[in-house]
Amino acid sequence: MKTAGFEKVGGTECLYSYRPNGKYYARFVVNGKEVRRSLGTTDRDLAKRRVLNLKQTAQRIDPAAEKLTLTGLCDRYLRTIQHLRPKTVAQKKYIVERIKTDWPGGSGVLIRKVLPSQAQTTAH
Repeated sequence: MKTAGFEKVGGTECLYSYRPNGKYYARFVVNGKEVRRSLGTTDRDLAKRRVLNLKQTAQRIDPAAEKLTLTGLCDRYLRTIQHLRPKTVAQKKYIVERIKTDWPGGSGVLIRKVLPSQAQTTAH
């Protein structure tokens, strides 16, 4: 990392230390995309474990899912319930349609931008 104050930790790939606050940061590439994240610790051993966990998690995430909208998720969900009884499917379709039409800010919102407070306001 060529930013002032950041220093690569010797012997450990992906791990950097920030001199002013002593915290550790991770920097690595997954699926062609650079990931930079604070590890929230000044303990080197804990930072090593966290960077390893962060890399494993980042490798499991589907890059296409980043662009998934609420409407897309609802449609994906409906495809998974077709084996249920017709009345159950009808009830779940009704709920999904309500979500699509009544979601605060519209159902075109990216899933990663959905807030718990939005779900709570639509439940009432």
